[in-house]
Amino acid sequence: MQLSIIKLGSPIGEPAKGQVTVHVPEEIIVYTEIKSADSKIFQTPYVEKDNDGIEQRYYKYVTNSPNIIISGVSDKPVVYSIERDTVLKSSTSYVTSYSENITLKEGINYFIITYTNQRGDTLVEEYIVEFDNKAPSLVILHPTEGAVAEGGKITVTGVTDPYARVTINNVSYDADSDGNFNVELDFGNSFLTKLKIEARDLVNNLTSLEINVLNDLAQVEDITLVPEYKVMATGSSQKLSTYISKDDVLGEKLSNSSVKYSIVQGSQYASLSEDGVLSAKYEGTVIVKSEFLVTDNVSLSDSIVIEITGDKYRGTSKYYPPVHSKNQLTWLAGTSMTTEGGTLKTPDGVVLSIPPGALPYFQDNVDILAYYDIEGLLSQMNLPTGANLISTPYYISLTTDLLKPAALTLPVEGREGYIYYFDENINALIYMGGEISSDMTVTAYITKPGTYIAVYNPSQVIFEDIEFEYWGYGYIYGLNYLDIINGYEESGKYWFKPEGKITRAEFVKLLVTAQNINISETIDLELNFADNDAIPAWAIPYIKAAVMHGLINGKKIDGKNYFVAKDLITREEIAAIIGRTIAKDSKGEIKFNDISLISSWAVDDVKKLIELGIITGYEDNTFRPLNHATRAEAAVMIYKTLLNRFAGQL
Repeated sequence: MQLSIIKLGSPIGEPAKGQVTVHVPEEIIVYTEIKSADSKIFQTPYVEKDNDGIEQRYYKYVTNSPNIIISGVSDKPVVYSIERDTVLKSSTSYVTSYSENITLKEGINYFIITYTNQRGDTLVEEYIVEFDNKAPSLVILHPTEGAVAEGGKITVTGVTDPYARVTINNVSYDADSDGNFNVELDFGNSFLTKLKIEARDLVNNLTSLEINVLNDLAQVEDITLVPEYKVMATGSSQKLSTYISKDDVLGEKLSNSSVKYSIVQGSQYASLSEDGVLSAKYEGTVIVKSEFLVTDNVSLSDSIVIEITGDKYRGTSKYYPPVHSKNQLTWLAGTSMTTEGGTLKTPDGVVLSIPPGALPYFQDNVDILAYYDIEGLLSQMNLPTGANLISTPYYISLTTDLLKPAALTLPVEGREGYIYYFDENINALIYMGGEISSDMTVTAYITKPGTYIAVYNPSQVIFEDIEFEYWGYGYIYGLNYLDIINGYEESGKYWFKPEGKITRAEFVKLLVTAQNINISETIDLELNFADNDAIPAWAIPYIKAAVMHGLINGKKIDGKNYFVAKDLITREEIAAIIGRTIAKDSKGEIKFNDISLISSWAVDDVKKLIELGIITGYEDNTFRPLNHATRAEAAVMIYKTLLNRFAGQL
């Protein structure tokens, strides 16, 4: 733009001469994006008064993760700075795009982003991002524990955070602007109903409660009192339970708060708490009664006889070892055992020590058996090169898994080794660890019945970051034995990094290896992905094999098909790829709370995997399909797929 000005000294009435250039600011166009690095982020409105006192509607970002990414794309080169109290990130050179990782502080984060072009013009943008990882409040006003429905229906009312999503027994409702909700439920013919009530806020923070209620329309004919065991030792205790029953068939379990327990005879021998815990004090016979009030005037009751012995209860002298399908076992020792646990020893030195609370209920037969057809068992194990048995294989017989680890000691011969659990469903030895004692025994902890053996295995990899209590322990070591996963070696130690994420290329290699697909058959196959050049060389034969077997299709981006090998794989992508290895159709259904988040192309495969028990979801009954899968989650799904394949289910 040019403007004429009057020069000093020009005669009056004479036209002015000369010109000056005035700089007009150039418009800066930048597309700024704020997203979560590992979760979801939402925009939500809020109202705030401006400088004139007028209420204005604004928007802020809300997320439950502290990790966000701020990025921008400009039509012309700019430098940028991101401030929150102080400058967090900035550029020293002019760019047309950028991406910065930012860690949020709890609560409200005010960001000022300044863009400056090469002419010195500036654009200032302000953003508010709230980091909210606090569970929403949840107060149930009605019903209370043990309340009775009227006409088979009951109204659930409560208060939570404004606009929170309320889920009652897998059916969702929305709270109003004050957080109130009011829902009527129909129980049908169910007598005892457990209400599982969840409140989930905008960013998926969760609070849950459970309430037991009764149905006045249900017909109750009888109740049955069930003890953990009928013979107790002095000093021991047990929890009684009461069930609705019909013709001696147990139905729903009644909450102990709705049942009245009493000692009808023998109160000098034992004590009984209000919540049904019977404690044995002296030797004698006790008759215990359970009473349930059906109406104000009608009640049902049941009684049982409990014997208390002065000495520790040893069970009967006759044992009935289980019959093994392969007829390979010789019974060595056995006993019956209460929830107090105990120690079982064999003549050849095997010791099983079960701690109190490990058995969920009294068991008639806890047995130790030895295999006499060792060669037949060995032919299934496929021991690694250089590995040798250093003990007899033993079978630990229990009717259930243990609630706490039990110590198993095996006698060994000649050299050090570890105890392994043999998963005959997949022909894998699961490393259980073990400590060698000077008396030539090795001791490890176990939690389930089955075959155990001590093996000298010099090639055994021990993961420093996988503790015995870790939920994926057996699956990870099972795949390691099958040479499907190996972990990372650092300074002579091995790490599995179970919570680390896994890329699409890494998962394809894992699955192709587990499926025992011959990658040499794919040498002549050409890949047609738009990003072939970005696929790591080590991954190419596995990706070719997966393409040949129809396991992967790639991703459509701007009309082209990409494989994006280095992208982190999501849980629904894993489900879809594994699902393509399974020929059978699914007849199941998805009951996850977040079913709406599952992409349409993955739904059928998710159904397959649910039906086969390959995926079970999280404790809050979500699948989280868009979450990036961890290495442990991928390993568990692969292992369960192999279990189904070995069992002939696929």
